[in-house]
Amino acid sequence: MFPSNDVKEDQNILHVRICQQPSRRFLTVVEGIPEENCPMISETLKRKLACRGTHIKNKKTVEFSGDHSYNIKEMLQTLMPGYQIIIHGKK
Repeated sequence: MFPSNDVKEDQNILHVRICQQPSRRFLTVVEGIPEENCPMISETLKRKLACRGTHIKNKKTVEFSGDHSYNIKEMLQTLMPGYQIIIHGKK
């Protein structure tokens, strides 16, 4: 149905979502990270952002506590060159 080129381009996109939790807390979610890189990306960003975080197995997703929409794009560009980063939500 779709050409194979579109599927390959879609795999090089990281989606960063800022979600508000109850009690005015924020959660930063990064989707689209390759499964083999999730633990390394999670540990590196937790140290650089100074926050709690976890990677969700089988979903290619990493979650961090707090609103990190200002800093995370530059950090992801250095850790994962060649990926397009799209930020959804608060900026």
